[in-house]
Amino acid sequence: MAAGTSLCRIIYYSRCTFRPGSERAAESLARLIRSSKRQNEFKLITSIVLMDRGWFLQALEGERMAIQETFDRIRADDRHKDVMITEWKEVVRREIVIPFRLVEPTKGNEAILRRYDIEEALRGGRPKSSALFYLLKELQEVELAKAGIDALI
Repeated sequence: MAAGTSLCRIIYYSRCTFRPGSERAAESLARLIRSSKRQNEFKLITSIVLMDRGWFLQALEGERMAIQETFDRIRADDRHKDVMITEWKEVVRREIVIPFRLVEPTKGNEAILRRYDIEEALRGGRPKSSALFYLLKELQEVELAKAGIDALI
C-alpha cells in the first residue's frame, strides 16, 4: 500500500465536558451524531462510541489520513477533555463496520458493561486496549442485532 493509504484503527477515551442528561447534552449529542455520521460516511470511517458515566470510549477504523484528520477534530472538540489514545495501529481488515454509532447504557447492554467494568481502569489511566476493543465489538454486535443483522464472523 502507498504511504498514507493503509487501514488503521484508533481507540481512545476521554472525559465528557457536559453533564449527561442536561438540555445542553442532548443538543450537543444530536449535533455530534449528525456531523459524525456525515463526516465518517464521506471519509469511509467506521466507528462506535460508548458514552457512560462521563466517559467517551471510541474505536475508529479507516484510511490513515482520514483517521488522523478525524482524530485531530476530536482532540479539538470542546465536548472532550483528557483525550488518551490506547491504540493506534494498522489493521488488515475492518472489525468495526458501523459508520457511526453512539451507544449509551441500556437494559440490552448492561450485562456487557458490567462484565467489562472499565470505569476504574479509565479513571486510573491504565486500560488495556484489547479489553476496550472487545467491549466495543460486543456493543457493536448488540447494535447490529437490533437492526436484524447477524453477528459478524
